[in-house]
Amino acid sequence: LNYKGEAMQDLITDRGMPRAPYDERAFDSEYLTKRLDNALFANGKVGSNHRINGLVAYDRYDRTRTTWLRDLTTLETQPVPGESDDSHFTLTNVRGTYSSANDTAKLGYELGTDINVETAAGDLIADGSTQEIGDYAAFGSAQWRPVQQLIIRPGLRYAHNTKYDAPLIPSLDTRLQLDPFFTLRASYAKGFRAPALKELYLYFVDVNHDIHGNPDLTAETSNNYTLSLSYRKAMEKGVLRGEVTGFHDRVQNLITLAQESGALYTYINVGEYRTLGGSLSLGWDNGHWAINAGTAITGRYDTLGLKDGGPDYEFTPAMNMSVTRSWRKQGWSITAFGKYQGEQQNYIYQDDGSIGR
Repeated sequence: LNYKGEAMQDLITDRGMPRAPYDERAFDSEYLTKRLDNALFANGKVGSNHRINGLVAYDRYDRTRTTWLRDLTTLETQPVPGESDDSHFTLTNVRGTYSSANDTAKLGYELGTDINVETAAGDLIADGSTQEIGDYAAFGSAQWRPVQQLIIRPGLRYAHNTKYDAPLIPSLDTRLQLDPFFTLRASYAKGFRAPALKELYLYFVDVNHDIHGNPDLTAETSNNYTLSLSYRKAMEKGVLRGEVTGFHDRVQNLITLAQESGALYTYINVGEYRTLGGSLSLGWDNGHWAINAGTAITGRYDTLGLKDGGPDYEFTPAMNMSVTRSWRKQGWSITAFGKYQGEQQNYIYQDDGSIGR
């Protein structure tokens, strides 16, 4: 049994500039944030062939904004109507699994349940109401090793969402050890994501943000495919690693932010969204020096681009590299790293009310 608890309180005082023309008054604000996170973990064996894992977590987040108009000659204050708010969010998660304990056996399995309940209340929620969304799921997976070099792992998940119809979600993962150095992996998974309460109802407005929730959002569904080949070889003076990966995702009703005007953003659904790409990474580590480099390219497709007469896929490159020098006896290390990210388009509401890029 393990317990983790975290508590945080943060108070920001924002003293406004004196207001023209006489500089005798100013708007002052305070932002009080409180967060409490609790989690209880349990894991252990049932007999000699099975094990259990459990998690019960409860998180609470409270944020209060208070704004006054202060008279700088008398220091008297008066509240400003419409400029104060109080919001509360909670998240409850209960998760448990029961599984076979022998990972080297020809056949193994895992069964589990996953419950998530989220609430939101306060002035920043649409209409000042209290909202709740729950997701109650059961899942199972099996692991079959027909030969020593091959592992096949099918999975299935069923969920009941209190606001959206969740489909049956299958997955399939395979791992083939080609030889002592090369490993081939392939996977397929169906996906489902209901909008979060903040995406549906939160109105977050301050000097830096103007984000409006959208209660008309629909849930995301997707199909995801991945294929990868990895290499690992231990040599006399270090370990050499490499991996090449390809992926393809097809998402219906992708949830993302779109710019309405200026700093005003809201959440939208993009009808059909696809990604297609791959990555290549290389690394070498001898305990004193570690060098890693990688590159990736991702193509993005959506129905908006086709309406605008654009290409089927718009590709974005990315590159990264890191070098680490370690002094093990002294107990410290130094790392230099860099990353390049190519240009990527965003979504915007156009003058006629349609969505473009």
